[in-house]
Amino acid sequence: MLFHFFFHLWCCGWCYGCFYIGARCCFCCGRYASCFCYCRWCWCGWLPFWAQRLDEHFEKLRPQWPDCQRKPSEVIRSGQIALTCEPEEEILPYVLDTMGQHLVMYASDYAHWDSECPESVRMVAGLPGLREEQKRRVLGQNAIEWFGLRPEELPERSVYFGEAAAAGTAAR
Repeated sequence: MLFHFFFHLWCCGWCYGCFYIGARCCFCCGRYASCFCYCRWCWCGWLPFWAQRLDEHFEKLRPQWPDCQRKPSEVIRSGQIALTCEPEEEILPYVLDTMGQHLVMYASDYAHWDSECPESVRMVAGLPGLREEQKRRVLGQNAIEWFGLRPEELPERSVYFGEAAAAGTAAR
């Protein structure tokens, strides 16, 4: 019974939490241009579909969103929202192509029980259809830009980008 409960809590509760947080981020960022929302450990594959659903409800329930001037999908694409991906998300190239290259950052998920670390960077880099520019952004550049990191704050060595090239200084 405990496994049964954990499975439902983990799979269903987690999804609801991501959807709820995504909707709240869209509302807050849509209302306040200076608001930024970073969602970690929530995957990213659900985002294009959820954005489409939120846009539909935004239009149909417009009186309930009086302070939001932009559709949720516009808020998501604006750069006010960022989230992380998991290494097994084969839908990642689609998410980046439809929602924006700047939106998703790598997260190792280390030390969670379901973490793919230490192979997670290689797994992300090996996702089918993920172009080099997308790899560079997801595995480093997006985080550098989102957190405003300076070159001296970056590591000298990167698992993906190599010995002397940290993610932010890798060849573009």
